[in-house]
Amino acid sequence: MSRETTIVSGGFLTLNPDYPRLFPQLLNVLLAHGDIYTPQFVELGEYDNYKTIPFVAGDSGELAKKWETQPHDQPGWDLQRRSPVSLSVMISKVPLRFNFVDIHLEREYLKDSQKLAEFLQILKDFYNILHPAYGYARLNETGRTYQHNLGRIRIGIDLLRALPDIYWCNFLGPDYVEMFGLTKLLAAPCYSVERLADGGAILLLSPSPHDYMDNPEGFERQREDLKRYLGFEAFDTGDLSYHGKVPKFRYLDERNRKLAESSHEYSQASSDWLSRTSREEWEEWLRDNELLSREFVKEMKLRNITLDSSDESLARLDNYIHSSNKIGTRKSMELLKKAAAYVSQMVIREIGASWSFRQSDELPSLRLGDIQVSPLARAQKVFQENETFEHWYRFITSELVPSARSGKASIR
Repeated sequence: MSRETTIVSGGFLTLNPDYPRLFPQLLNVLLAHGDIYTPQFVELGEYDNYKTIPFVAGDSGELAKKWETQPHDQPGWDLQRRSPVSLSVMISKVPLRFNFVDIHLEREYLKDSQKLAEFLQILKDFYNILHPAYGYARLNETGRTYQHNLGRIRIGIDLLRALPDIYWCNFLGPDYVEMFGLTKLLAAPCYSVERLADGGAILLLSPSPHDYMDNPEGFERQREDLKRYLGFEAFDTGDLSYHGKVPKFRYLDERNRKLAESSHEYSQASSDWLSRTSREEWEEWLRDNELLSREFVKEMKLRNITLDSSDESLARLDNYIHSSNKIGTRKSMELLKKAAAYVSQMVIREIGASWSFRQSDELPSLRLGDIQVSPLARAQKVFQENETFEHWYRFITSELVPSARSGKASIR
């Protein structure tokens, strides 16, 4: 997709324990709807070095076998069509709490009512296969950004925190139907409500996603009316510390157990991010550290995230990294280097630390007297273990350095 604003985006988040075996069924849904939805290419994941291969319908059985027998493959496989209509279907293959399936299609194609009905049917078919907790479809223009102290940010979807918003099309799994109440949902003030076979429901805010383009103010009023009816407490506010009303999710405990069982194997593979990098690369990273930091600030600004060397900017960065669950290892490594460079420059400016990279060291580190800290090691923990830059930085500047200057520090 060349421009985000030219597409209709749909997506599902599922805890279904059968997910690893569902790839063939999802593929069959696409093939059943003819050429427009038949992929031309498959972009594989990190395991295959992000190689793009032609899609051959007759080889779909071999592709399905590869899917089921291959290890976790970040971020997943992207089934693509480039003409006459651009299509992308990303099927995740990473050990996350919620598996995701995303679909992106040129919005102009969906102006025809019959084609829109077909797209909606494909979404329903995906739902009936995935049995997700939540799903949606929207024009990307209807995704919200939120004002924070030092800029606007676009937050991701965290169902354990709250629903992201109301969009044109909203799939609510049985857990949400139970939370809101079936009777209440069936009377919701929107274009249509339909019960689904597994006890979930689909709510359409209006007949078409293009209604937003025709009447943005009216669309926003409908959206707010529906959120008010369901209860604002169930929806994200943009406050990164907000925890709204959430249901008790089926399969969540089982999913957490499986993640715990696989965490050792996965962390072993992930821990190679830093160790696989040569000393020459780290020397280059050191030379370019300040430049990488400035470039990173510019890149994040394009994503509506302001980095201004404040503690608050680190909170925004932490949230962005934790929300960006669709970044593959290769892309994450480049992001990790840039994020670590940004935080390094903050530490250098704040406490006057300087770089140390002795021949015996595996990684460059920052030193101030007897204090030694590693922004790269911290970055890996932020990316892999959901730790934070913000608390680490505050510990260094508010506790570690003052204690060292008073002779009370314990080196960490």
